[in-house]
Amino acid sequence: MVNIHSTAIVSSKAIIGEGVEIGPFSIVEDDVVIGDNTRLANNVLLKNGTRIGKSCFISTGSCLGQDPQDFHYKGERSFVTIADNVTIREYVVIHKATGEGEETFVGENSYLMCYTHLGHNAKVYDNCTLAAYVVLGGHVTVERDAFLGGASAFHQFVRVGRMCMVGGLSKVVQDIPPFVMCDGNPARPRGLNLVALRRRGFSQDKISAIKRIYKILIEEVHPKDELIDILKRDFSQYEEHKDFIDFITKSKRGFRRVQSK
Repeated sequence: MVNIHSTAIVSSKAIIGEGVEIGPFSIVEDDVVIGDNTRLANNVLLKNGTRIGKSCFISTGSCLGQDPQDFHYKGERSFVTIADNVTIREYVVIHKATGEGEETFVGENSYLMCYTHLGHNAKVYDNCTLAAYVVLGGHVTVERDAFLGGASAFHQFVRVGRMCMVGGLSKVVQDIPPFVMCDGNPARPRGLNLVALRRRGFSQDKISAIKRIYKILIEEVHPKDELIDILKRDFSQYEEHKDFIDFITKSKRGFRRVQSK
């Protein structure tokens, strides 16, 4: 059974799953899909091209699927895709992608607090938390299990590695390697996110290996190919070395190093 408030405007062409609730004054356009048991609060706007998974909650005033704020966008058909079990709090704005068939994406079990903004083609993967007023520029990628502090802002094409923690009010203009804490204006590495590593059951041996990789990556200076060779040679017994190789390979904006004293 679907529960749609009498003041909501929901297109008959939209695909609405079982158990969906749509609150007062919300608007759902034609080319929208909403998965089972998802709830929309009041005054939610879902524009054409929006795809919502199962068991999501979208709070008051959120707007998903508006055209990207990008001069390259020429009206092509693109999407906002929200996976299952995502919470989107008050007044969140997520723009659809630039490029035919492209998407702006939020992964499973992620939590977007009030007033966060995801620019076109941004990708936020599973189990991420974005605190209030976080702003992601176009094409930003946030790998799984990351935490982005309140009012932090991310330059377009920045990549945030797996299980990173970014301090509130940070200005992030370069990529952040996996497992790293980052803070400042502009943001720079401040060590490893050890609390998260321990909470997720990383052994002391693995944590020690990640510390050594951090030192090589952040405190030493090596060309990209040499870094990858070192990781493959010295750390291949640790699955996590692949996270670093993937990060180095895909990095577009480079990452800030801190020269050891």
